[in-house]
Amino acid sequence: MRFVSIALLSCSLFGCAGNPVGVSCSDVQPCAMTLVCAESDRAGVLLCMSPCGTTADVGTPERLCAEGAACLAIEGASVCYVGGHTPYATACTGPLACEPGTVCSPDLALCEQACTVGNDAPCASTEVCVDVGGGLCRRRLGSACTDVHPCAPSLACSATDSGSSVCT
Repeated sequence: MRFVSIALLSCSLFGCAGNPVGVSCSDVQPCAMTLVCAESDRAGVLLCMSPCGTTADVGTPERLCAEGAACLAIEGASVCYVGGHTPYATACTGPLACEPGTVCSPDLALCEQACTVGNDAPCASTEVCVDVGGGLCRRRLGSACTDVHPCAPSLACSATDSGSSVCT
C-alpha cells in the first residue's frame, strides 16, 4: 500500500496522467489516479489495476469486474486482477497464477471461470455459479463433466452406460 500512497501524493502535488491498466508501476512510475499498483504473478513485478468492491445496492461482493477480470484481494486492496498467465482449465499454484477472468480453485488447483454468486454470467449454459473460492462456474445437474469441468458441490460426476460422465 506504500506505492498507492506515494503515487496519490505525488500526482496530487505535481499532476500526472500515470500508467494505464496492465502496465508496470512503481513509486517513480505511478498508476493513473483511479488505479492501484498491485502485485502480479511474477516476483517483483507490480502492475496498475482497477479497484473493485461490492455492489452498492445489495452489499454483496462482486467477483467479476466490468472488463471481465476477477476481483481479488491483494495486499489489503481489492483489484480487478490482470497479472496472471496460467490459462483456463490448467493446474495453478496459487491465487495470483490465473489469467484474467479466472481464479485458482481452492479444491482442484485449476484455473476456473470466476463469477459472482447469485449471478450465473459469464458461466456457460451448462454451468451455475457456486460459492467455491468466492464464486466459480461449475457444471449443472445432467451436464457432462470431467476432472477439469467439475460438477457443482452438491452433485457427483457419474459414469454413464455410454462411457461418458454426467453430473448427478
